[in-house]
Amino acid sequence: MTPKRLTPGAEELTTLAGTTGESFQEAAEKLLPKMASLRLSESAVQRTSEAAGRRLRELLHEQKKVFGGPTPWTWHKDARGKSCAYVSIDATGVRQQGPGGKAAEGRMPYVAMVFNPVPDLPVGHPHRLPAKASMQARYLSGLYTLEELGVLLRRQAGQVGMGRAEQWLGVSDGGNGLENFLKSNFPGPLEHGTELELILDFWHASDSLVKLAKTVHASDEERRQELVTSCDTR
Repeated sequence: MTPKRLTPGAEELTTLAGTTGESFQEAAEKLLPKMASLRLSESAVQRTSEAAGRRLRELLHEQKKVFGGPTPWTWHKDARGKSCAYVSIDATGVRQQGPGGKAAEGRMPYVAMVFNPVPDLPVGHPHRLPAKASMQARYLSGLYTLEELGVLLRRQAGQVGMGRAEQWLGVSDGGNGLENFLKSNFPGPLEHGTELELILDFWHASDSLVKLAKTVHASDEERRQELVTSCDTR
């Protein structure tokens, strides 16, 4: 039995339910009974999940562990025949609940990843991958500072052999500080003579254009469409 008086398997499932559900209450009343016929109190799920988080933080930050041994990926090639590694970062809103169920201000954890997507190449292209090929990815998420996250993400990138790729590409929505994060932590495989290429997430950029157009031409639909179209084409 673990210190939480659960079997290792039960503790793992409890932590999984506690971190993936919308609340510890949902994990206790709905997820765990469905997953494994486990019936625990909401507070037991919370204590177990938070204890796992503390152990994880100690391993990552204090002991500087990287889980598992090095597992270098075979980086997929683009249309030019260059092997490409991708890195991405974004911030997402997480709702919070204060003591006694009272409303509390939300928080914005970062979500980052190193990934090896399958390139969308035309049929017959020499570097097109088989239909069964799938994306590989390593994720990190938490209430880190960008400096802390950079250290952790570089370790994960090293585990999958990012340095072997001939081209690095960074993807973000252009949020404050994200471009500098990508440039400073992943400047590029300079030994291959290439620097990091930045890609702006198109959905976020176009959404901002729509908001701008509505503000500038609040009562003129035709002018709004002209503004969005002209900016998109540029």
